[in-house]
Amino acid sequence: MDVMTGLAALTQAIGIAKDLREIERSVDEATYKLKLSELTSALADAKIALSDANLALNERKTAIADLQVELERMLNGDFCPKCRTGRLELLKTERHHFGGLGRYGVEDWTYKCSSQDCSFELMKLNDPQGLAKQAMARR
Repeated sequence: MDVMTGLAALTQAIGIAKDLREIERSVDEATYKLKLSELTSALADAKIALSDANLALNERKTAIADLQVELERMLNGDFCPKCRTGRLELLKTERHHFGGLGRYGVEDWTYKCSSQDCSFELMKLNDPQGLAKQAMARR
C-alpha cells in the first residue's frame, strides 16, 4: 500500500466517525456497532498503508545514502589502506602483457596515495569483461 491508499482510508474513517456522531445509540444499537467495526477496519487499513509507505521511504533513504557514498568514492577515490587519510589516485595505466590480454582491453592500473607523508602504491588489474578469470580457469 502507499500513502494515497492510507489517506483514502483515513478519509473513510473520518466519514464513519461523523456518521457515528449522528446515530442515536438508543434507537439503533446494531447500526452503531456496525459503524464502529467499519471505523476500526478503516483505521487498520490506514495504519498498514502508512507503515508500508514509511518502509518504502526508509529503503529509498538507504539507497540514496549508498549512492552518495559511491559517488564520493568515484569522485575522490578510495581511502588509502595504509594511512587512512589520503585518497588513492590513479597514477598510470598500462596494457596487461600476460597472455596477450592487453589486446582485449585488460589493463594494469597503478594507484598512489595522495598524502605527502604516505608512499603507498597499489596495482590493480582492470578486467571489465572478466577475460583474466577465463584465462586462469583454462590453465
